[in-house]
Amino acid sequence: MPDLEEVGVKTLLMLAALMTLAACATPRSTLSDAARDLDRAAYGFYDEVRGERPGSDLTRDSEEFAEAAREFSRAVDSSEDRDEIRDEFTDLRAEFHRMRAELDESPLELDERDEFDRLTQVYLDVEAALGFEDDEFARYDLDRE
Repeated sequence: MPDLEEVGVKTLLMLAALMTLAACATPRSTLSDAARDLDRAAYGFYDEVRGERPGSDLTRDSEEFAEAAREFSRAVDSSEDRDEIRDEFTDLRAEFHRMRAELDESPLELDERDEFDRLTQVYLDVEAALGFEDDEFARYDLDRE
């Protein structure tokens, strides 16, 4: 019969190993989920704008952002290198903030605003998953809420 202390130590070691594996998997899956949500939200915003403003600069910009969001989502799914993912997101961030600045000068219809608010929220989720929440762009996002 095994010693109770020996069983307890083995159980603790197994639990520690499982917790370590879970900790490694959770951020990746959270980022992956957030990236897919961003892809969907970006195309949702583009579809809404395209319907309201065909051929406009905002339609073009939202399409470019949606395509960049799709590429980012693919990069997250295909890369294990967090630095590479952060670099890919840096380009996407610049496009998001450029588009957002343009929106300051162009009022949105209610449906467009709803879609853009959803896009902003999932964008912030990706930003937080990558650890960008303490930098200048993130503060700009939060100041605007």
